[in-house]
Amino acid sequence: MLLSRWSARIGNVMRPHIAGVIVHSLALAMGALVLAIWSGLSSAAVAAECQAWRLPAKFNAVEDSGFFVVFSMTRRSENEYDGTVYYNDWKTYREVKGRATARLDGPKLDITAEWATMPTGGGHFTYYKGTIDGSGFIGGLRRNPLLPEGDKNREVFFKSKQQATCVTTSSHNNSGGIRDRIEAIKKAQQGSASSTPSPASPTPPTRPSAQRAEQNINRLGRDYRHFEVPIERYQSCLEACEADGQCKAYTYVRAGVQGPRGVCWLKDSVPAKSANRCCVSGALR
Repeated sequence: MLLSRWSARIGNVMRPHIAGVIVHSLALAMGALVLAIWSGLSSAAVAAECQAWRLPAKFNAVEDSGFFVVFSMTRRSENEYDGTVYYNDWKTYREVKGRATARLDGPKLDITAEWATMPTGGGHFTYYKGTIDGSGFIGGLRRNPLLPEGDKNREVFFKSKQQATCVTTSSHNNSGGIRDRIEAIKKAQQGSASSTPSPASPTPPTRPSAQRAEQNINRLGRDYRHFEVPIERYQSCLEACEADGQCKAYTYVRAGVQGPRGVCWLKDSVPAKSANRCCVSGALR
C-alpha cells in the first residue's frame, strides 16, 4: 500500500517534467528543420545571384565511392580553362595523367578530361557536368560514355573539396541580404587559405601546413594501405590521405629508399614522429 502511494506521487511529479522534455525536444527539432530549409534556399539564392565564378587553381573531384581526380587549371579567358588532371590507380600503384578543358556558364560547369592512357574502367574521355552552389562547392555528374549502359560506374555523382570564388554579382537590389552573404563568402575565401566548409560539406577544416607536410619526418606504423608514386611528389600522398576518410596521417618515403620510386603509406591513426631524412609525413585529423 505504501509502495503504491509513493509510486503515484513520483508519477505526478515526473509527468510535467517528461512533458517539458518532449516539448523542448520537438521545438529543437523543428528549429533545426527550419534552419536547414532556410540554409538550402539561401544557398540557392546566392548561387543564382552570383553572375560569374572563378575556379580554384587546383581542386579535387571526389566521387561517392571515395575515388577522386585532381584538376590543376589555368584560366585562359573569362569563362574558359585548361590544364591537367590525374589520379592514383590503386591497382597498378601508378599515377594516371591527362589533359582537361573546362567552360563556365554562370554557375554551370562542363569539364572534359582526355586521358593519355586508359583510366581504370575504360574510356579515353570522361565528362564532368556540375553546378556551383551558394558556398562555392561544385557538385554534379561524372560520365564515362564508353562504359556499357547499366554499368554502375558509367555515371556517378561527384563533389569538389575546394570552393570556386564569386567574382561578379547581379546589380539587383539586396533582397533578403543575399548580396551581403555573397560578399561575406568572398571575404572569407580571400582571408584564409582554407575556407571553412558549409555544414553540408564533408570537407574537414585544413590544419596548419607544418602538420600537413613535415619534412624529414617519419611516422612509423599504423599502415593500412600503400602505393608507389611514379613522380617524386609527396603531395600525391597528402591528397590521397585527404580524400580517404579512414586516413588520419601519412608518410611519403622518398624514391631510392624502398625502391626506385617513392612510396606512400596511409595510416588509420597518428603514430609518433621521428626525425629521418627518408620521408615527408603529415597528420591530418
